[in-house]
Amino acid sequence: MPAEQVARYANALASIHAKNAWLVVHHPFWGFTTTDAGPRPVSLGLQAAWLKARPAGIDLVVSGHVHLFELLSFDGDLPPALVVGDGGTNLAMPAHTKLNGVQLANAKILAATSEHDFGYTIMDRVEGGWRVTLRNVQGRPLAECSIPGRDTSCQDAYAGTR
Repeated sequence: MPAEQVARYANALASIHAKNAWLVVHHPFWGFTTTDAGPRPVSLGLQAAWLKARPAGIDLVVSGHVHLFELLSFDGDLPPALVVGDGGTNLAMPAHTKLNGVQLANAKILAATSEHDFGYTIMDRVEGGWRVTLRNVQGRPLAECSIPGRDTSCQDAYAGTR
């Protein structure tokens, strides 16, 4: 991404003055695609804009574009990233390697889940945060995740039912 675009995005992000908000965008700020060389970040330009602006009050970034389900949480001041692009066209390859501990931008990934299946995501408000359920096109649950604050955790409690 050219420097002038990074600056334009950073200016837009710097104008956000929120509290307990979600940022919903098409392109992920954080997320991975898999190549023959392994997982690679999807948008270094958007990451640079975020780091330049450091918007406050964003508790979750929800995006699509990358055709898979991915949930990442970080140490430091980055909010969790939820990529829910698993409802349309050809699926992207999920990160088959463990992403926990990978350094991304100025933060380390604490928890990561990446799923490769067509489906949809349901978010339910629960005490202390959110429950995120990924379901396949038949409606069967594939993964259930928890987002209490800026932490995330997922379990594939439904293995064998797909």
